[in-house]
Amino acid sequence: TGAANKLDDYEEGTWTGNPNFATGSANLGAWTGLYVKIGRQVTLTARWTLDKNTGSGEFRIDGLPFTNGSSQGNYNGAAIGFIQRMGRSGFTVTAVINPGTSRLSFKLNDENSANSVVDLIGSDIDANTSGATFTITYQVA
Repeated sequence: TGAANKLDDYEEGTWTGNPNFATGSANLGAWTGLYVKIGRQVTLTARWTLDKNTGSGEFRIDGLPFTNGSSQGNYNGAAIGFIQRMGRSGFTVTAVINPGTSRLSFKLNDENSANSVVDLIGSDIDANTSGATFTITYQVA
C-alpha cells in the first residue's frame, strides 16, 4: 500500500530458447517457454525436445529473454523437473546461468565426488528422443 510499495514493473510472456552446442547443432523439436518478470527478478519455465543432434562440446540454451546480472553472486541454478534420455550413469544433470549472460549451460555433477562437474556434451544426449523441463529464477542486469 502506498507509493513506496507500488508494483510498477511487471511483465509476462512467452520465449523460445535456442538449444545448441559449442560446435555443431541441435534441432529443436518442440518448445514451450514462459516467463514472469517482477522488477529485476525473472522466473523462466520451459519444456523442450530435440529432433536432431550433430553437436559436440557443451550443450546450452541461448536466447534467455533477459541477461543475468553481472555480479559474482549471480550464479543461478535451474530446478530440472524432468530429463528424457540425457546424461551419464552416476551423474546428475544440472544447469546454470553464469553472471552477465543470457545462456543456460547444462552440466553433469558426479554423484560420488563433491568436486567433479563437467559439461553435458553431445554424446550425452540421445538426439531423437531427448528433452527436459526446467524452472529458474534470476536477477537481471
